[in-house]
Amino acid sequence: MSGQEWNAGDADLADATILAAASGQVPRFPVIGLAGPQYSGKSTAAKALAGVGFERLRFAAPLKAAFRGLLAELCVAPDRIERMIEGDLKEVPAPELSHRTPRHAMRTLGTEWGRDLMAPDFWVSPMIARASDLLARGVPVAFEDVRFPNEAAAVRALGGIVVMIEGRGGSAAAAHASESFAFEADAVIDNSGCLERLEAQALEIALG
Repeated sequence: MSGQEWNAGDADLADATILAAASGQVPRFPVIGLAGPQYSGKSTAAKALAGVGFERLRFAAPLKAAFRGLLAELCVAPDRIERMIEGDLKEVPAPELSHRTPRHAMRTLGTEWGRDLMAPDFWVSPMIARASDLLARGVPVAFEDVRFPNEAAAVRALGGIVVMIEGRGGSAAAAHASESFAFEADAVIDNSGCLERLEAQALEIALG
């Protein structure tokens, strides 16, 4: 993977354009796609971008919405559903899922079923439409979960760049296709230092 090394020292949708205008900071790119292994700092970088007017989006949003519906049909309590999808139960085998983990269920639903059996852009297309609507209203977008080549291509087709975050989390080389990152990044953030340095690098890329 190649890319330029950057070493620079939640906003509501209704407030996104106001934030950017008030600060006088115009994003260099309308879309920034963040990639990197688990716990690498993607959400932290996305939150920093939201603070200057970017709307945070996830390519996995339609998948997680579908999984929430499935768990609800299995009579899983709403608070447990959120813990399974976003919280402390993501890595815990669940009886409702034949004693597999929610992460395994979401990975296979997203990749083996959605991408492989339905269509490669099955989950991507609705998020392209969502991003296009935001861009038409002047709201820049930060995707915080770029994992596949077609997601990286979608970011670039919208006029954006792909940024790989390295230095924390697991290795970028993983067994499952959703963690293989088989694409090149346009820039690289080194997250081997403090939180403030990660945020500064994200803002340097976004605003210059």
